[in-house]
Amino acid sequence: MARRVGMNSSDTAQAIRHHAVSLFARHGYEAVSMRQIASAVGVMPGALYHHFATKQDLLMCLMDEHMQRLHHSWQSHCAHHHFDKLDAAQKLDCFVQFHIRYHIALPDDVFLSFMELRSLKTEHFKIIEQARKAYEQVVKDILLQGQNTKQMQVDDTHVTAMALLGMLTGLQYWFSQSGRLSEDEIVRSYSRLAMQMVGITADRPSYPFQFTPVTSGDKSCLILS
Repeated sequence: MARRVGMNSSDTAQAIRHHAVSLFARHGYEAVSMRQIASAVGVMPGALYHHFATKQDLLMCLMDEHMQRLHHSWQSHCAHHHFDKLDAAQKLDCFVQFHIRYHIALPDDVFLSFMELRSLKTEHFKIIEQARKAYEQVVKDILLQGQNTKQMQVDDTHVTAMALLGMLTGLQYWFSQSGRLSEDEIVRSYSRLAMQMVGITADRPSYPFQFTPVTSGDKSCLILS
């Protein structure tokens, strides 16, 4: 099978990543072959190895790009909304909304980044784990600020941060855009739950964030604006 008409090398690489994410998320990394990915892209299997030497390299690329995109989107979002000037409660609300909307927008990428950590080689796992811990630290820093300013009541910063992230990320496994509750309603509900977890029970105004697509190099990124 020849390369599809009109596809250049950059197009092919992007198509490989796109179809690989979908196939890995649907069938699992171990069950998908490079030949299947090539067929989905519409190229000969040998064309994949021009871009990715092994299937493991492809998986690592997908996970690394996901984490880079997540960090880039969060940093852009923070800069746009002057995150450093918000109080701890506002920061938590801001983070909750960002995390939910970002992860709802990229369900396959998020699913892959969690379910296939087990498939990474040790050296690759360490790189992704470091990026994940840096993102987790955002929540821990918010909780620490909340404790220092007496806005929040937290028994254990690490446990609470992991519980919050687990609650927020777990949404992707059941939320449907065609379900009973809209994305905005889910965001408001989860923001209230997050506040209650840290001892904030009074109703607070919530920021209405929406996604704006941006690009970083040849990688699609999302920020809230």
